[in-house]
Amino acid sequence: WSIIEFKTKPPFTESVEALRRSKNAPLILLVDVRDPKWSTVESQSTFSQTDMTALMGHIVPVMNRVTELYILCDTWKVVLSAIIQLREIEAPALSRFEVLRSGKAYVTFERFGMPEELNRPIALFKGGAPRLNHVSLDGVHVDWIRTPLKNIRTLEMRKMAMEVMPSLKVFRQMLLDSSGLRILTLEGAGPQWVDEEADGWVPVEF
Repeated sequence: WSIIEFKTKPPFTESVEALRRSKNAPLILLVDVRDPKWSTVESQSTFSQTDMTALMGHIVPVMNRVTELYILCDTWKVVLSAIIQLREIEAPALSRFEVLRSGKAYVTFERFGMPEELNRPIALFKGGAPRLNHVSLDGVHVDWIRTPLKNIRTLEMRKMAMEVMPSLKVFRQMLLDSSGLRILTLEGAGPQWVDEEADGWVPVEF
């Protein structure tokens, strides 16, 4: 009962029961609520914010035992309703954290306007995640300043609009705080590059 998948439809009865039977075992949790038939229209998603909030209600109480957490979903509202519940928690065993949003990727929100729910980026694991060393964010962003991204060995950033990428200063500090970094993947994402800001800085070496 240490590897548990939430891939069926709510209320995930079998997965919740497996979680109950896991007792005090370390946990690897996969939440995959993507709909292969989804039209990519946010309002037409079959999995709702309420569904994700209920699901996270089972996961948050056991986060002290979770070593790996994977969250895969379609829409902004669903992914945000998941990670917003990870703001204040402590995750002492968590080493690997991956979030994927399969919806549309934007180079910039300038044409469409930034979705209202993205105006305030979310800081994760403010209670502490001292073992976290693998972070993958695909189509979703966090509060880069207040999320504890230090001592990272693998950092993957994909499909982020320019407005929500970390500043060059913050991104550089993330690298400086992770001298053991071995894998850095930037795909349609990265720091907000400003030539004048970069002038005079010494390259970060590993």
